[in-house]
Amino acid sequence: MRLKFNPTPFSESLRATREARKVSMRTLALHIGVSVCRLSEIERGFGEAPTPEEEKKIREWIGGGNAE
Repeated sequence: MRLKFNPTPFSESLRATREARKVSMRTLALHIGVSVCRLSEIERGFGEAPTPEEEKKIREWIGGGNAE
C-alpha cells in the first residue's frame, strides 16, 4: 500500500514559514502543543486535517508568533 500525501496551501505555508524562521519541528510542536509526528502529518498533508484548535495555534504562529 502506498501512502498519499496531499499538502495544502496551509500546510505548505506552515512548513515554508517554519523553515524560513529556522525553527525545528520539535520546538514548534512544543509551542503549539502537538507531537512532532502530528506536526509532520500536518506539514505533509497526511492523515487527519488539523483540528480547529491546532489550526488556530498554527495560524497565530505563522502570523508572527514566537517559538524559538
